[in-house]
Amino acid sequence: MQRFLTAVCHILHPLFLPTITVALYFYLGSRYVTLEYAGFKLLGVVIMTLFIPMLVYLLLRTSGRVSSLHLPDVTERRWVLAITVVINILVALRVFQDGDFPEVYGFFIGSALGYMSCWALSLLGYKASLHMLAMSMSLAFFIALSISQGNSLLSLVALFALGTGLVGTSRLLDRAHSPHEIVVGTSIGVLSQLLAVQVYL
Repeated sequence: MQRFLTAVCHILHPLFLPTITVALYFYLGSRYVTLEYAGFKLLGVVIMTLFIPMLVYLLLRTSGRVSSLHLPDVTERRWVLAITVVINILVALRVFQDGDFPEVYGFFIGSALGYMSCWALSLLGYKASLHMLAMSMSLAFFIALSISQGNSLLSLVALFALGTGLVGTSRLLDRAHSPHEIVVGTSIGVLSQLLAVQVYL
């Protein structure tokens, strides 16, 4: 069971969730979009939220700013969180600035708010769960999307709710976070997307 939970936690890593979320949006969204155009947008997301963060991590690791991918020290998170905030804002303003996909634009604005909140907490020495932050942001996004478009995404929402529970359980069993750090990360994720939903509702 522990291996299964660890595998789920790795698959639903904060680095992968933006790509997974946007890919599902294009696949399930009601708005018509060509495969080429969706692929172009998705490529931008992959480059900005996956490849660039990995390169930044390597630079931070070689410079001694971070010790490992798990960022065990809360002070190490400040660099990563600050850069993640900037990346999410750039994705919103550069990849989805044309207004064709206001929901995704709002998702990345909300993500920036969520990571900015965790960055502020890190300045106070508090380590909110970034895994739960990312999972709850995607979950809240699809709930809001289902409401705004009038589509029933119940199966997808249930799947993400299950994934959120499994990731939270894994983080607790690995003793990566305390229960209140799990709750705080989840709460910030939901609230940040609720604020950003004003963009497209």
